[in-house]
Amino acid sequence: MHRWGFIWTIVLINACSHSPSLYTIPPAGPVREDRLDVPRSLDVVWVGQDIVGWGDSDGRFRFRSFFNVYGLHRETGQRYLLVYERTSEGSKLVNIVTITESLDENLLHEADTLSTLSNREHS
Repeated sequence: MHRWGFIWTIVLINACSHSPSLYTIPPAGPVREDRLDVPRSLDVVWVGQDIVGWGDSDGRFRFRSFFNVYGLHRETGQRYLLVYERTSEGSKLVNIVTITESLDENLLHEADTLSTLSNREHS
């Protein structure tokens, strides 16, 4: 009797693993393609997308979309974060962050303190 329970479990797991996800949402319109012009001297490590939204005084919801590109300079190893804003015309570079090491070890302590205070306010 236990053997049949085991076999049915295997069959159900196999059937579920080959079915499409229940949470797949089809695109509302045509698929949008974006182009990010990244300097050739930069090895891209990862790309992420952030969306910031807010409601205005007229009751309308607005949002802005950003791509974040983290990369390393091929020759120097310098770390960069490039921020691109996604607009109706395409994506444009709006900010370049150079990531450097600091000799000030108090920065981590200050960041931990701010994080702790922020977590207390939201609890």
